[in-house]
Amino acid sequence: MPGGVAGSPSSCSANLWALAVHLLVLQHVPVERTAQLIADVTGAEMSTGWVTSLLGEAAGWSPTR
Repeated sequence: MPGGVAGSPSSCSANLWALAVHLLVLQHVPVERTAQLIADVTGAEMSTGWVTSLLGEAAGWSPTR
């Protein structure tokens, strides 16, 4: 993350975003378990609210954006 963004409560890499969406949508892992798994594996603490918000973002995502 850029210096001004790193450490921000809402900062997240595209890889973590993709991992969370993959776990939620393709693997059918519940929101709470997704957040916990990401924290366990990467050390990145994610709120369940943030993880839930990814579903709406992913639904509107397009590779041409």
